[in-house]
Amino acid sequence: MKLLTSWPWTSAERIESLVNMIEPMVRLFGDSVQVGHELSCRFGPSGVCPDRLLFEIDPTWMRTGHHAQLLMELSMPEAMKKDLQQDMRHAHQFLFAAEASSGGAELRTYLGFAQPGHPQQPGLVMRGFKWCHGRERVSNYWHVPVSAHTLAIQGEQQSRLPVHAGVVWSVLMQILNAALVNGQGLDMIEMWAVTEPTTPRGSVCLRLYETGLCVADVALALEQLVTIWPSCAVSFENVIRAMGPRPLGWLAAGIDSAGLPFMTVYCEAGNQDVRTLLEEAGVAYA
Repeated sequence: MKLLTSWPWTSAERIESLVNMIEPMVRLFGDSVQVGHELSCRFGPSGVCPDRLLFEIDPTWMRTGHHAQLLMELSMPEAMKKDLQQDMRHAHQFLFAAEASSGGAELRTYLGFAQPGHPQQPGLVMRGFKWCHGRERVSNYWHVPVSAHTLAIQGEQQSRLPVHAGVVWSVLMQILNAALVNGQGLDMIEMWAVTEPTTPRGSVCLRLYETGLCVADVALALEQLVTIWPSCAVSFENVIRAMGPRPLGWLAAGIDSAGLPFMTVYCEAGNQDVRTLLEEAGVAYA
């Protein structure tokens, strides 16, 4: 698979902020512990935010107790850490992520639960613990059983949504239909509903890794986001060019924790992306 070596990080300040967050992860993880990577770009009223990086971590490493030092270095709030450790008993997937945006640098830890879900709350497939400068929130990801064809048909009935929400939903449905035309692995699409108990957050996630689509295959649909969020136009082409050849992973869309509309595009990344980011910030990669 061909990956571009240059991701469109937005500014030196955000690069520094992002590297400060991920450096403890990279130092403690090592290459053998990092079993997957993902880059993502968020689109919304404030523009394009591609300063986002996620690591999937070897579950064995997490269960040995090494994670305690990492959580301490990442300054996870104590109450949140306690909740995380309780949920870790049920998790089979462990993810760490960081985002540098105009709203500040946020750290995230995700726990994935095997179906039929978290034993205390059936249907819960993932929980995300997120913290930033004293702000804390927990995102719950709920599995929604639906076929891709049914979702596409239902999607055509969403015309009464508010303008921005309607356009974003239309983009989602266009990409879903492109996946259906591609015809791979979509008998039952992986769809999640996302909620946060203490915020207005309400969104959906669609998994598209199995479709064989790259970001470039859905660029025309994504271009519609510029019409509703003109601030995205400044860097839209550069971002899509950089993401283009990468496998399309997930799409997330809806209302964020601040009550604002958004769409996020996730794509496959690799260890080289981490290395390039650190080198760009002048940090040695062991």
